[in-house]
Amino acid sequence: MCEWCGKHIEPGESYDYEAQIFDGDFVTLKAHTSCNRLIHALWNAGDYNDDEGIAPYEFKDIVREEWREAHGTQEAAWQDMLEWCKQKYGVSDRLDKLYFENEDAETCEALRFHLEQAKEDGKSEITLCPAIEPPPGYGFVWCTLDGSAVCRDTCRKGQCDSYQARPNGKRGEGCWHRGHIMLHGDLETFKVE
Repeated sequence: MCEWCGKHIEPGESYDYEAQIFDGDFVTLKAHTSCNRLIHALWNAGDYNDDEGIAPYEFKDIVREEWREAHGTQEAAWQDMLEWCKQKYGVSDRLDKLYFENEDAETCEALRFHLEQAKEDGKSEITLCPAIEPPPGYGFVWCTLDGSAVCRDTCRKGQCDSYQARPNGKRGEGCWHRGHIMLHGDLETFKVE
């Protein structure tokens, strides 16, 4: 769950962990990358950058305030206000979608990363493979310890010496090292600007 917008972080969506201090307590927040970037954009805009920072419970009020300043009393759903605010500050979920560098790549990165790399390399366009969710019951999982795909059946307590149960996890949640596996989609080409 994104600490800022309250929306579930779907498999394949880019997210960050961010350490902050609220009321003297050190906390770690998990959030959509785009929501984190919006927080930083709001902070840098100057209207909300007091010494306290922006707390998660203030985020929705700030987005609603931004909406009201631009649209007056016009009502909108929370997600519509959030998307409008992201556009206003140049934050794009599309740039956070995950892509593989090529059809043989084992790890994926946000589109933003690939475009920045291509720009540094002087390329005018790049072709990437989107990272897509596997079908339900897919037989493999990603082992973050090994950095490779492993058979789901071998990712069990009695089958793997490195198996580490998730703390306070429910039965069947699996190993702490079990990550998300993504499959390669059809190639897409992007202009580098």
